[in-house]
Amino acid sequence: MRLHNFFRFGETKNSFVFDILPDDMALINNDELTFDGLYDQVMGNPVEYVNKVKAAGINSLIGISGVIGSNTESSNGAGKSTILEGFTYALYNKIIRKNVNSDKKSDAGFSVVLNFNGEYPKTMTDSYVEILFEEKDKLYTLKRGRSFTKNQKDKGPYLFFENVSVEDGSESSHRTGSTNEAIVEAIGLEYDIFCSGLMFGQNDSGKFLIGTDKIKKDMLINILHLEDVVDGCLERVRRKKNDKIKEIDTHKSKFDLITERLADKKSVPELRNEIKESEVKISELDERVKYIEKESEELSKSDKLKLVMSIKEEGTKVKEEMQSRQKHVDSQIESWEKLREESVKSANSFTSQITDGMKKQSQLVKASKVKKEEVEEFNGEEHTKDLAKVAKAKLAKPKYENRVNVLREEKEKLVKSIAASSAEKYIANKEQSIIQEQLDTVGDEEEFVCDKCKSTVEKAHILAENKKLQDAISELKSKISGFEGEKVEKETALKDAEDKLKIVNNWINKEHPLLANKKEHESAKIRVGEIEKDIAENYTSLDNLRKSLESEEKKGVKYLDESAAIVNQNKSEIDNFKAKLSDLAIKYKDAELDAKSIAAKLEEYENTQKVLTYDRNGLYSSTGSLKKEIEDILADEKTISETKETIELENKTLARYLVLEDVFGLEGVQTRIVKKYLPLLNTYIKEVMDILSSGTMEEKIVVNSSSKIEIEIRGGSAQQFFMLSGGEKMIIRLATDIGLAMLSFSRSTQKPEIICLDEIFGPLDPVHTERVFDLLDKLSSKFNRVIVISHKNDINRIIENKIIVGKDPGEYGLSFIKDIV
Repeated sequence: MRLHNFFRFGETKNSFVFDILPDDMALINNDELTFDGLYDQVMGNPVEYVNKVKAAGINSLIGISGVIGSNTESSNGAGKSTILEGFTYALYNKIIRKNVNSDKKSDAGFSVVLNFNGEYPKTMTDSYVEILFEEKDKLYTLKRGRSFTKNQKDKGPYLFFENVSVEDGSESSHRTGSTNEAIVEAIGLEYDIFCSGLMFGQNDSGKFLIGTDKIKKDMLINILHLEDVVDGCLERVRRKKNDKIKEIDTHKSKFDLITERLADKKSVPELRNEIKESEVKISELDERVKYIEKESEELSKSDKLKLVMSIKEEGTKVKEEMQSRQKHVDSQIESWEKLREESVKSANSFTSQITDGMKKQSQLVKASKVKKEEVEEFNGEEHTKDLAKVAKAKLAKPKYENRVNVLREEKEKLVKSIAASSAEKYIANKEQSIIQEQLDTVGDEEEFVCDKCKSTVEKAHILAENKKLQDAISELKSKISGFEGEKVEKETALKDAEDKLKIVNNWINKEHPLLANKKEHESAKIRVGEIEKDIAENYTSLDNLRKSLESEEKKGVKYLDESAAIVNQNKSEIDNFKAKLSDLAIKYKDAELDAKSIAAKLEEYENTQKVLTYDRNGLYSSTGSLKKEIEDILADEKTISETKETIELENKTLARYLVLEDVFGLEGVQTRIVKKYLPLLNTYIKEVMDILSSGTMEEKIVVNSSSKIEIEIRGGSAQQFFMLSGGEKMIIRLATDIGLAMLSFSRSTQKPEIICLDEIFGPLDPVHTERVFDLLDKLSSKFNRVIVISHKNDINRIIENKIIVGKDPGEYGLSFIKDIV
């Protein structure tokens, strides 16, 4: 991927371009163009600008330094690495820093949005990153960010991606679900390859150098992107092994549970004997129930019992008839009560309307009185006189305006005349002063030089010139005095004319208020008539409401009388029903007493039958349970046998999975893959070590006889990494970092054209720092663009092309692009 005139994050003072044309740089140096303006110019026609840059040549090495406030010695935290974060956020919606995305896989979310103590800047409308890049001769623009509402609540993310080199826009993508996939496809690099290969200094080589054998092998497998090959096979074997163990444990638990359950149960022959005993008892109970049913049927045919039942049936019938009559009465009464409630409700409504109407009548009377007073207050005669004065003022206004304009022009002419005469007088005074000075300093016998003639003259000539000037000055004074007198006269006349014009304008301005007063007077007269009409209509409405109220009150009394009449009409019939029920109750008691012994015997039979039926049902249930228990025992015995055979088969399969797990473990596939790629990794590391140590140090990664990864270091102060000096550790880490990154490209189908070195020079001494530039030359020969981020001044001074990131001092200082050199 080739990044061109590139980057904007934020709204102002956060734009920069990698390659600036000489003419544009001259405009920036002369403060005729800002970087924001240049960026807008680039994005206005990116294809044309990029073609000009290619023709002029591309800067392969770019430095990024920082400054906080005015302190050039301090740049940590200025925002240099934010530029790298901008790359990954715009391209992948992810950021690298571990304090935000520890797994380097989560979406960036709000972590890229500026906020202080949970609040966004009040003026912020959106937060975004926008870039311009080229891939496979196609030029793309990409903008990713979030917009915010006026109350600073998040409005949601947005994403714009477009191939600007295609005129018809057929390869553009805007806000679609597949936009992120389209971006990755255009870039041609997965996110992890992009980070591990392009972001040197973001890799954690320290973990590789001091980690365990497992950590080293896992890191190499991940860098080579073969984790799916290794982990896929190993994961599949382990998953199947674990699943098989779970299956065996399940079968064992099932076997133990059923065995334990059978141990607590009776044998099948014992259960069958209990079933036979229960069936004998059931047969005996059936015989007794049949006998009781036959005896009960004979007793129930008695005449005494029939009489009791007949009285009971008649009483039930009378009671039902009485309840039906009472229900009919209640229904009629309820209908009249509803009518009465509706009548009362209507009466209340009329009463409320009458009250409101009386209030309205009072308000209308008051309003009528107010409007009549307004009509009476209007003075029509004086109003007519004032309008006549307005008309007269309109006629007089042009005359006074013309008078004022003429006097102003005459006054201006006098002012100009006074100024011109004063200028002439000033010049004459100056000339006379020069001549007088000459007369005062030169003797009578000496020669005089005339400034006008530019020749030698006699004193009489000078005296004559002096006299002419004195006469001219006197004449000018008189002339100026006359002009000033005329000016005073004109000013007095102008003041008088302006005062009269002001009076005229004042009367003209009264026209609209006078007309408005007349209109209000007419409206008030009309409103008085309308109010009088409303008063009359309201009186009529109140009379109608009072009549309706009286009618509803009469209806209410009528409905109450109707309810009382219905109660009186049905009272005697309901009392007859009650008397019949009383007589039947007495007869029922006598008949019941006469049939008491028969009823007692029947009740005894009924209770006995219930007990026998209950016992018989219990035996039926017990027999069914015993049969079901026999079925369960036989099924459990069969399951035990089958489960035992299954466990034996599953154990054989588990043994095969355990063998496969050993084959695909660290001692198997991983080790063979690592051995294959270590020579290539050592080649990359050696290239860097030869440059940084001038061939005096050597780092080699090998697999020992125990299949463990070891790091052999020669030529340093120690053979173990943790025993090396700080500078030597940095050289080893830098060489390992770059070697691992280069190894990640070995299986990539596309080589990146850009790499970023973020603070890789930290503890290096000056000698090794100089050698880093040999390394940069080496990297520049392999890549189209090398970006170096550093806070070391000696490095920043050597790199010619620089982007300087500034940060305002203070806890909430904001980063911005301070300069591009």
